[in-house]
Amino acid sequence: MSDITSEPFSSGTGSASVQAAAPVPAPGFAAPLAALIATPSRFTFDAAMTLLQQATGRPLADIVRFHTAPGLATPWSDVLAVRPLEDGTFEVTIGFGGLTGHDGVLPRPYSALADEQHRGRSPALAAFLDMLAQRPRTQFAEAGVKYTTRGVALPARHADAGRPIAQTLFALMGLDETHAVRRAGIDERHLLYFSGLIATRPRSAERLRTLLEEWVNAPVRIEQFAGQWVTVPVDQQSSLPGAGGGQFTQLGVDMVIGTCIWEMNVRIEIVIGPLALADFRAFLPAGPHHDMLTRLIRLFVDDEVECTVRLGLRREDVPTAQAGAARLGADGWLAQASPRATDVYDVAFPVLSRTF
Repeated sequence: MSDITSEPFSSGTGSASVQAAAPVPAPGFAAPLAALIATPSRFTFDAAMTLLQQATGRPLADIVRFHTAPGLATPWSDVLAVRPLEDGTFEVTIGFGGLTGHDGVLPRPYSALADEQHRGRSPALAAFLDMLAQRPRTQFAEAGVKYTTRGVALPARHADAGRPIAQTLFALMGLDETHAVRRAGIDERHLLYFSGLIATRPRSAERLRTLLEEWVNAPVRIEQFAGQWVTVPVDQQSSLPGAGGGQFTQLGVDMVIGTCIWEMNVRIEIVIGPLALADFRAFLPAGPHHDMLTRLIRLFVDDEVECTVRLGLRREDVPTAQAGAARLGADGWLAQASPRATDVYDVAFPVLSRTF
């Protein structure tokens, strides 16, 4: 009896050329697809099929060739191996649902014969049985992708197919799927993932902290009542009594000296970090993740509340001063005679009002 970990026999090209010809995944799916190929046992069958379908943008019937693991031993997982082929498809070895194997529906002698031929490097019988089981396995995989909460939330394969759960989640968040989501400029997968936090009312600092910590993968602290100076309009400034009305001169009621007033409840400060230098630069105003960060914040916090983001940098990652290599006020610090004892939180920037 052969061990279940044996690689399925494949005639033709070697594994090196097969790996070199792996299909190019859709943007955002390269790392998950590589993880599926490297460690398939970490994925459930439905998750693996969903990932393959989303990474290639093609129906499962066109991209997956199912293979039955040799032997009669009980497999340790549903998905045993995922191998990209030269024609852009994937050979997926699974541990269930075969005509032969430990749970095969054919009489046991067929499994023994297929196993014997596998040891003799003759895959004809196993390949023939896999061909017969290909269609029902594909239909089973498509049903697993379709009839799950995750499946109906993913983009539909056909343009006229609806996404009822996704539409409901967007409605609970107060967003129109066709216009508001596009104007928000946020990946709809992120919105659906955080829909529970965004849809909950009233919104709180703790929920905002939870959302941002999950997204930036770093500690986040929300400082409420940070306060800021607010300019008082000229017609509302206190002045000496005169002919005009409304001088705002009642002590302890409406009198304010000067042109600005300190308001405690109009601004919050979002402290993120400490971060590594690469992540720190990514969230700076010129960084690749800055716009997404500010859009998530402004989607959660109304425009009536001013927001400031303060980024922290780990003390061991503070770069030394170099001419032309650092930006003043962003990622440039003067050198110190002794090592820094604390992380630095010197960089802060405002979150602008929403544009959607």
